[in-house]
Amino acid sequence: MIRKFIVRILKFLSRIKAIGKVISFTYKGEGLSLNKFYSQGHWRTRANAKTEYKLIFENIISKAKGKYFFDRFYMVIFYNSRHDVDNVIGMEKVFVDTMKGVMIKNDGKVNYKGIMIFYDDSLPNNTFEFVIIEATHG
Repeated sequence: MIRKFIVRILKFLSRIKAIGKVISFTYKGEGLSLNKFYSQGHWRTRANAKTEYKLIFENIISKAKGKYFFDRFYMVIFYNSRHDVDNVIGMEKVFVDTMKGVMIKNDGKVNYKGIMIFYDDSLPNNTFEFVIIEATHG
């Protein structure tokens, strides 16, 4: 319920040009928990997990390649999975890294202006929605 309300507000703000473009991507599947990622021990095991999710995310964002490119952006994540809110940040990190050079200029503090993460039990189980908002001011 909160997701629909927030997305409607974002789209309205985009239409009246208070913010830039808004685009969302949905991933359905098991999420990458930050706790699990760091508990996997050897760096090579973690690199394999990152590569696996990066390939998934490349496929998801391919529809926006060449259509959207943001110098500065915000992100809102809605999800329904077994993860605590702070563990979803592992998914966020890989997703943003995948967007670099394809949809976003970079992910440093000059470019990546903020993030919000919401648990939303109205989504199907194991669903993550990444909403990218072009930052057009400050």
